[in-house]
Order: sequence, then structure tokens, then C-alpha cells
Amino acid sequence: MNPKKPRIMVGHGEGAFPKKSFEHAIRQKHSNISFNAVDIAEIRQDPLLRHLLFKIPHNLAIHQKTNSAVYLRTKADSSIHHQWSHFSSSAMPMYTRRNFYHEAFRTLVPGGKLVVIDGAMCEKEFVNELQKVGFKVTSKRMSLQEIQKLGTEEALNTVVNISGILQNNETIPKAKMKQIKQGWINLQLTKESKQTPEVVAQIERMADNVEKNLSDKPCTRIIATKPRK
Repeated sequence: MNPKKPRIMVGHGEGAFPKKSFEHAIRQKHSNISFNAVDIAEIRQDPLLRHLLFKIPHNLAIHQKTNSAVYLRTKADSSIHHQWSHFSSSAMPMYTRRNFYHEAFRTLVPGGKLVVIDGAMCEKEFVNELQKVGFKVTSKRMSLQEIQKLGTEEALNTVVNISGILQNNETIPKAKMKQIKQGWINLQLTKESKQTPEVVAQIERMADNVEKNLSDKPCTRIIATKPRK
């Protein structure tokens, strides 16, 4: 009888250190699960992280300076059981992100899930992209408390920034909001090597919802499920 193949999990865009993958991998009940952390960045070389790297569990592989879509292209169809992308989809150029979603769909087992957490302003566009690939999609806005529980660097930064606005009861003037929108548009365009009319239009649509990122539920959790055959 052939031994059962281990379940495979992939975390995309966890930043300078793959905290979520690391914490899952060290749990005894997850010892037979293969975790893979993929990020375009290089792991920070501060003393604490160097210390932790010597203790990386046997079931965790870290892939630095690696594009998620390129990484997934090396994997077989229906070979990965679960994937997540926390605050990385919005950092990807549009065509790169769409390729990533396509590869995530191809590599997931039927019934497998890709969980995307990102700014609420991006929710509608990301849901549409995931649905076009073939996913069944549900989404739900996240409170600051829910975001904080993620424990990642990007999540905690989001909580600090939004909390400051809400606690001070700041009402952003229209002129300032217009500047924020235009600044976000300019920032996103710098990430796009192909500034096609489609790209520009999508960025402008997301910018029209920037107020959602400045609310008490500034993020969204999108669960994309690959249908079972």
C-alpha cells in the first residue's frame, strides 16, 4: 500500500519573515503537512530572524525573491491543498496578479481554497478576477480586531494606521481625500510595466473606493474555492 502523500500548503507574500507559515509548521498536529512560504522579498537579516532561521522546522520551505505565479508554474495540476495571500495581491501588477490567480486555481486540488486578505477598496476587482478564473468566491469585510489577530507585520501596520484615524475622529476633507486617491493611483502605476487603458481603468475604480480602507472594517477576506468535479 502506497503511503499517503502529505498535504501541501503555500503562503504567498508573507513579507520579510513567513510568520504565519512558521507558526503553523511548528505545531505538532501539522508535522505531516508540507508548508511553503513564497515572497518576492528577501528575508531580513536581523539577529532575531537569523536565530529563528536556524530552527526552521523540517516541513517548512522558504522561497525568497520568488514571484508567486512563477513558483506555481513549477507545480503539478491539483497538487496543492490550501493557499493564502495576505496583503500581497494589491502589491502585484494587474497582469501578474491575474497570472497568479490562474496558477493558484490550476494547482489547487478540487475543493481547495485560496484565501486573499487585502484592502477593502480592492474587494470588488479581486472577486471579479477570481471568478473569471473559475473560483467560487465569498467575501467578508474585516474589523481592526480581526486584522490584528493575523499577527503579521503588514496587518499590524494597518491596525496602527487606521486606529489613529478612528481614535482621533478625523474627518478627511474632500481636497485631502482627492490627494490620497491620486497618490494611490500614482503609486500603483509605478508598479505597472504595462500601463494599458485596462490597467489604468481598474486602478481608478479601486481608488474610487479608497474610503473603505479608512473605515472600521478596512480590509476584506476573500475565500476562493476551486469547485469539485
